[in-house]
Amino acid sequence: MRNTVSLPADADSLKQLMTLQQKYIALLEDYNGLLLKVYGPK
Repeated sequence: MRNTVSLPADADSLKQLMTLQQKYIALLEDYNGLLLKVYGPK
């Protein structure tokens, strides 16, 4: 088992992570909408 050292995230890394999170949430919402169109009430 490997020990991991937690390093403080710098502002740039945090900004990249937040941007990625926003893109991922948007993707999930679009995918959910597509599923509702395909498999939703008819």
